[in-house]
Amino acid sequence: MRYTVYDRDRSGTDYHEIVRGQWNGEDYWSDSSLYISDSCLKETGLLCLLRDSIGEYDRYGVTEISERQWSLLMRKAEKAQGEALTAAREIDDWVREGEAHDPVITVIGI
Repeated sequence: MRYTVYDRDRSGTDYHEIVRGQWNGEDYWSDSSLYISDSCLKETGLLCLLRDSIGEYDRYGVTEISERQWSLLMRKAEKAQGEALTAAREIDDWVREGEAHDPVITVIGI
């Protein structure tokens, strides 16, 4: 993976944690989550796509993203191309892998 990492590969805490489904409100830095650094989120343009697609996206808080919102983000990423699209596809592939597909993902901000 180019833009995202697993917990074991994180260095520091300046990461946004991506959780499949609704977050339980208790567990941080989970081994089952995916992470993207704050700088990577900004530099790829993915932060702008998140803000544009998910109006209530909170970079410092917890944001649930519905399947509909994520689909909108992916359509906008396809149009944007470049690093934003590559980063979004990495996350999308991770979200969709496995047998059970949750209709929601949660992003825990920095």
